[in-house]
Amino acid sequence: MHPFDETLSFTYSNATVQQHLQGLNGQYFTRKYPGLFVFAADINNVDRFSINGYLGADGAGQVAGAELTVNYGGTIYKGVVKRVHSVGDPSVNHLIIVKDNGSLVPTIPISTQNDDHTFAIAFAIMPSII
Repeated sequence: MHPFDETLSFTYSNATVQQHLQGLNGQYFTRKYPGLFVFAADINNVDRFSINGYLGADGAGQVAGAELTVNYGGTIYKGVVKRVHSVGDPSVNHLIIVKDNGSLVPTIPISTQNDDHTFAIAFAIMPSII
């Protein structure tokens, strides 16, 4: 398992499924559409997924968040939405979806200046990140 303070990077794949993500067992793909960047992965032994960076809103605007749960085909999934909006810059929207193993700990930070959206998995099981 990768420690909490380690950052893993990935290569843009233009919708081609890649089999390796810096030594993790699994696969992923990325794709850029107008106004949308997609990262989807099926990986194991990850204890958190984070999105970090400068949002450009300089502390203005609003933050909205929600937690969603859905049962699809007998599997429970949890989603966490974070939006930074109502400012002159384009909005920033995240949707993180994982299989819910009962130990998920999402955080939705309230800053509109810097992002630190984290989804921690208490038992280090993350079979899917979408």
